[in-house]
Amino acid sequence: MAWSAATLWWAAAGLLVLAELATGTFYLLMLALGLVGAALAAHAGLGLSAQLLVAALVGGGAVLAWRQRKLSTATTLDPSTNPDLQQDLVAVSS
Repeated sequence: MAWSAATLWWAAAGLLVLAELATGTFYLLMLALGLVGAALAAHAGLGLSAQLLVAALVGGGAVLAWRQRKLSTATTLDPSTNPDLQQDLVAVSS
């Protein structure tokens, strides 16, 4: 049974989504978007080079956009008021 290029892209995107669910790394979803773009390019009949280019541009662009969004909305909290820090780290830094 020979799989089409689009099927392989869809399977790879699914594997990245599963990996994201297992690890909680949101960036894997952004890369999965790139693979979805490549699958759509394969459905459109584009060649392998174009599919790879679409995957790189969409996935890389999504990662960069998400990183830029996180950097622009990041706030720095004082360690004593940051609930994400462990209490023993707050005691040491005070």
